[in-house]
Parts: sequence; structure tokens; C-alpha cells
Amino acid sequence: MANTEIHKLTHIGDKARPPDKDGQRYMPVVLETYRMTKSGKSHNVHARPIKGQGKFKPSMDAECSRNMRKSHPIGTMFLAWCIVIDREGTDFVYTYHDWPHPVVGK
Repeated sequence: MANTEIHKLTHIGDKARPPDKDGQRYMPVVLETYRMTKSGKSHNVHARPIKGQGKFKPSMDAECSRNMRKSHPIGTMFLAWCIVIDREGTDFVYTYHDWPHPVVGK
């Protein structure tokens, strides 16, 4: 699915676009899982946006469903409703863990 098509979505699975949070509109974002050991983290499977998605940069980690990260092979891509949030001066991507996150192809 092309990036321009993704931004036109009104539903992901059975979940309509969530209401705005902190003045931000939830956007459909493709996240991919990757493996890396990080200081202070108890797990080594993380998620990040793929490149070419505007303010959602591949350098940002995503807070998302642990099940999403652990139940699929590394490199799996998912579509999720996301916003950028700041915690202690670091921007990262947020999606609610219980929302749909279907697997998408490259």
C-alpha cells in the first residue's frame, strides 16, 4: 500500500480513527519490528516506523503491543494508529496496545 493511500484510511481493522489526543490527530503508520539490546530495557525486540512517513521517523521507537512484537518474526511490518509523544525530552511513537495492528507487506 502506497504511503499516500495509507494516510486516506479511516479504519484499521475494526477501529475507526481514534479521537485526537493532546491536540494531535492519530495517523495510520507502518511500524516494523527489529532486534537490538538497549540499556534500561528488559526486552530486545522493538518497533519503529519505516522511512518516508513524515514526522514518524525510523530513528524513533514505538510504544506498542508486546504481543505484536513477540508473536511475529523480526522485520514484520504492522499498520497502526499512531501519534508522536514526548517523554522526558525524547520523542517516540505511541499506539494503544489493544488496538488492531494488522500485518502488512512491503
